[in-house]
Amino acid sequence: MDNFQILPDDIILLIFSHLSSGRLCILSKVNKRFQRLVQDRSLVRSSTFEECYNITDDMLLDYGANSYPHVECLNLANCYWFKSRSIEWVTSKCRQLTELYLVGINLTSKKICKILGSLPKLEKFSFTTQNIHEFDEEVNSVTEAQRTIGNLKHITIHFEVQESTRTDVAISVEIIHKISSFFEHCNRLESLHVLGQPNIGGRIPRLLVQPNVVKLENLKHLQHLSLNCAIDAAARMFYYGALFSIAKLKNLQLKTILNPSANFENQSQFCSSFWQSHRSLENLDLSNICLHKIFTEDCDVLEVKPHLQYLNLANTHVQGVNISLTSIASSCPNIHSLNLMSSKLMNKWTILGREEFDVNGFSALVRSCNQLSHINLSGIHVHCHNITSEICRCLSQLKGLMSLSLSPCCLHVEHHKESGAQKRPAEGPPHGSKKRRLAASTNVLQASTSCSGNSDSEEKWTKGLGLIVKGCPNVTKFELINGGLKQTVIQSGKSKPAPSEYKPCSESFMTADTLLCISGWKHLRFLQLAGIHSAISGVSLVVIAKECKHLQQLHLAYLGLTAHCMYISQLCQAFPYMEALKDFRLEHSYLSIDKTFCTSLSKCKTLERFCVVSKNGIIDSSAVEYLMEKVESLVVVQLFTDATQSLCKKLQKSLKDRYESVRPALSLAIWPLFDENAAYVMKNIPRKHLEEMTIFNSRICQQPPNFNW
Repeated sequence: MDNFQILPDDIILLIFSHLSSGRLCILSKVNKRFQRLVQDRSLVRSSTFEECYNITDDMLLDYGANSYPHVECLNLANCYWFKSRSIEWVTSKCRQLTELYLVGINLTSKKICKILGSLPKLEKFSFTTQNIHEFDEEVNSVTEAQRTIGNLKHITIHFEVQESTRTDVAISVEIIHKISSFFEHCNRLESLHVLGQPNIGGRIPRLLVQPNVVKLENLKHLQHLSLNCAIDAAARMFYYGALFSIAKLKNLQLKTILNPSANFENQSQFCSSFWQSHRSLENLDLSNICLHKIFTEDCDVLEVKPHLQYLNLANTHVQGVNISLTSIASSCPNIHSLNLMSSKLMNKWTILGREEFDVNGFSALVRSCNQLSHINLSGIHVHCHNITSEICRCLSQLKGLMSLSLSPCCLHVEHHKESGAQKRPAEGPPHGSKKRRLAASTNVLQASTSCSGNSDSEEKWTKGLGLIVKGCPNVTKFELINGGLKQTVIQSGKSKPAPSEYKPCSESFMTADTLLCISGWKHLRFLQLAGIHSAISGVSLVVIAKECKHLQQLHLAYLGLTAHCMYISQLCQAFPYMEALKDFRLEHSYLSIDKTFCTSLSKCKTLERFCVVSKNGIIDSSAVEYLMEKVESLVVVQLFTDATQSLCKKLQKSLKDRYESVRPALSLAIWPLFDENAAYVMKNIPRKHLEEMTIFNSRICQQPPNFNW
């Protein structure tokens, strides 16, 4: 503190400008000088409390109490722990607000309209609603709210609707075609984003609202239109209802269309308007659909789209459409982010009638789109050495690459000829008794790791993943997901946990040296490894932890042997080196959350969220309690194992009683994985944690870079 006292205010303000609002909130308690400085207009103008899990209601109210009139942007998204009266009080003081984000906070329609009525300068607004029909009715009765909505340019609506316990559609569901929705008051609307809940534990909503906009001229300024990839009946009904009205407008110049899993068969009018605006498009999501429903015969797919920066064609079907990687290369020269996960677009038919990876098209794509910085190629099978070598060579030329997702077989390289005993591991463990298989697997691992000190360790940087790491040193997000992992236990779109479908690709075996190449990315912040069956002992995890000092998110699923989690000892050795780790997710069929594991994990002092999914896993309650005690930042614990219901209830109650008052954002979900009530427990998890931690998914290029829902 003595050193800080001699610094002038402008230097301290410069230092403070690099801190989050949550840390500034804590600094305001240090002394009177800090309390005065953190209320400076330059610091409070944009205040963000999302992910500030240690901020209480009192701290929020005290922070900048005299400076709230200067706040122009207030982000409280997913701050589910704040009381509604605290939200009301803070927003009532921020009279100059132009941006307000309240997604993930449960407020009544009456309170939302009251907040809107007090903010006449508001231009961007996001919120969560449990009843859109009730919200519309409330807006129509509050003149001040109507006036604010008339000034809004950007609206994000998150649906978290109440559901019926009955399953008979004819009885439980009421569909309302509204002609008095809030759209009738929107005079300047430029963007509309609709968010739905993942269908975990989902049933039939009591009410489905389909807006029918009367004043179509209110939507003439619309430029951005999106729906997140969620199987949510209420959200999708509302979105497509609005879409039918928007399609009636002519000469739309849309910049963003995020429309995953769309059914375009009955939307020819929108398709026509959508394609007319192709030159202005910046972000386009057509994932999980058949492209022939959009690209009709009169659509020129090859026409240049000079402003397109984000394109998502994950899980698309291209049969009957004249579109290829080569056409994308020529028509989208300025693309920055490209998602081709499991897309048939990656393949072409040969003269012999076989389907294989379009290596020439991919090479043309990389040459033309040299601004590519985010790319997802997971779920793609490539079993030809010449093709995989070309893929790695092309990727290594993308010097600005920041995010990358691959399947292991894309990195398959030709190894030197070895003796039969050494070559056998790449084909899988030998047959025989369980003890013999385990012993053989251990010998395989020792043989593969011992080569890291010889000349082969230098050769690894000249091919495969090593070549990519050497050519693209600035990657911050990386995923390696086995194409044989068709379904994990908890997946978006599934109403409840289900057995995983995992059959490792025959060409996905990776040596220890290949995995060690990941440690070459010194700026890595997010790492997901799934279905790496050759990572038996986890030696590479220790090296990655030592070298990747900035790693904040680590997701591991189905590493090593299916029935034996042999890499846990090495993972425990890696934990002390993960000094920046915030999120850790681990999925494996057999896993023990015991004293050794929790003691090692407790060395990660920055850990905030922890999730384990294990159908045959066991829990040591005292070990989990020790982990919570030692890691004061830990607020999210999700343990879905084979533990008994009574043990789960007892452990959750014990943790809740002890830590709820001191950790305001505490979120606990401890339950038997395949229990009949597991889906209901998961549904009550806050949306942010459910989507980012509970549900397994590829997270690279799922939405445009820096896209703010």
